[in-house]
Amino acid sequence: AVGEPVRLVVNGRLLYGAPASGLSLEGEVSLSTTTEWDVYPGYRFGLADEQDDLSGNVTELTGLPLTDEDGRAEFPVSIDAIPSTTRFVNAEVRVRMREGAGRAVERTVDIGIVPDTDSIGIRPEFSGDEVPEGSTARFRVIAVGADGERKDLSGLSWKLERIERRYQWYRSNNSWNYEPVTTTTKVDAGTIAAREDEEVLISSPVTWGRYRLEVTGASADAPVSSVEFSAGWFVEASSTETPDGLEI
Repeated sequence: AVGEPVRLVVNGRLLYGAPASGLSLEGEVSLSTTTEWDVYPGYRFGLADEQDDLSGNVTELTGLPLTDEDGRAEFPVSIDAIPSTTRFVNAEVRVRMREGAGRAVERTVDIGIVPDTDSIGIRPEFSGDEVPEGSTARFRVIAVGADGERKDLSGLSWKLERIERRYQWYRSNNSWNYEPVTTTTKVDAGTIAAREDEEVLISSPVTWGRYRLEVTGASADAPVSSVEFSAGWFVEASSTETPDGLEI
C-alpha cells in the first residue's frame, strides 16, 4: 500500500559459492502502469487509451546496507505517492550488488501497488482483440474493491464507440506537415449492475472498423475502464501514424 514499507532481502553469493560479504548495494524504484491483474486473468482495468509514460518516475534507493558475513542484506522499500491514473501501478525494484573490482550484478523484483479505489474489469469474449466483420462483440464485466475482492456496483453505464482516424495537413515555417485526427461515434450504449457472484454480459453487433467499449461508474470519482478492438480481418501495421497507409 502507499506509504506502507515492504522489507526486501538480498542474498549474495560469489561465483565459487562463498557468501558475498561486505559488498555495497545500490538501486532504484521505477513506477509503471498496467491494465492486467493476474488474480483476474483476461480482464482489463483502466482506460485503454490513457497516456501512461512514467519513464521519468524513478526514485533512487539510498542508505542501503552492506551485506553481512552471510552475504545477506535487508532493507525497507516504500512508495509515498503514485501518479493519478485509472490503471494499476507497478513498482519495479532494481538492486545492484557491486564487488570490489567494480563489476555489478543486477536483479529486479516487481511489487504491485494496492489501489485505493474500486476498479472495473472488462474481459473480451474473443481473442486477439478482433472479431469477424458483421458479428456480435461480447464482453464480461466485474467490479473489484480496493481489497481485491469482487463486489456489487450498480449504476454502471457503458458505451460502444467507433474510432476513425484521419490526417490533417498544415503549413508551418514554409513547410508542410500532418497530424492524426481521431474521431469517435457512439454506436451503442446502456446501463448494467456489476454483481459479486456473476459476470455481467455486454453484447453489441459491429460492422467493419475499430471500436472502443467504455464502462463508467455513476459518481464523478467512480472507476472507469475501456477496451479497444477491431472488427474484420486485421493485420497490425508497422506504423499507423502516417497518412500513406490505407485501412481496407
